[in-house]
Amino acid sequence: MENMKPESSSENTSQSAPGKWLVGLQLSQFALFITIFPLGNVIAPLVIWRLKRDAVPGMDEAGREIINFQLSIALYLLISIALCRWGIGYLLLVATLVFDAVMIVQATLAAERGKLKQFPLAIQFFR
Repeated sequence: MENMKPESSSENTSQSAPGKWLVGLQLSQFALFITIFPLGNVIAPLVIWRLKRDAVPGMDEAGREIINFQLSIALYLLISIALCRWGIGYLLLVATLVFDAVMIVQATLAAERGKLKQFPLAIQFFR
């Protein structure tokens, strides 16, 4: 994990604007759960990342981590759906969705503290 705190922030003040963008970036991953759009978990963070990656310290690295992780989750969900034919896919589907939600919450809490969450099981599509 890397420290992403802006130099002007202090521990006792409310979160800075860059920090809020990083938390918002993390929360945008929940688009998979709150929309009917299948790749919302990739599209929403991608849009925020592309718009703010040069303006917000730490956004470029956080955005790459999130996109890699959510593309990996999408791949794991497709594999799970394919395996539903044999029954094991249903368990994998639920496990993947729970894993995704837990990782998003952990990453959001880390971003709130100014840290970058390294997602386990993420395939490095973008370096």
